Amino acid sequence: MEKSQYPVLTRLEKRQLIIGRIGKSPYGPKRKYFNISKDGKSYLGQFKKTYLDIIVLCSILVGLAGAILKKGIRLYLECC
Repeated sequence: MEKSQYPVLTRLEKRQLIIGRIGKSPYGPKRKYFNISKDGKSYLGQFKKTYLDIIVLCSILVGLAGAILKKGIRLYLECC
């Protein structure tokens, strides 16, 4: 687990999943601002789908699949 967000942001920027820029700040020194890239949006969408797949599979293992499906996760997976 990271102790700071900066190593994570640096890794994401190196993988071109986010785009960083230096900009003025109304609160003092210049700051670095980040936006998600097109590749980042694609990666995030796949990550969410994989994460939800894992939740569903784990829920099946512990007998909670019915409750999760009732709450709409199945609908979410189908729409993405």
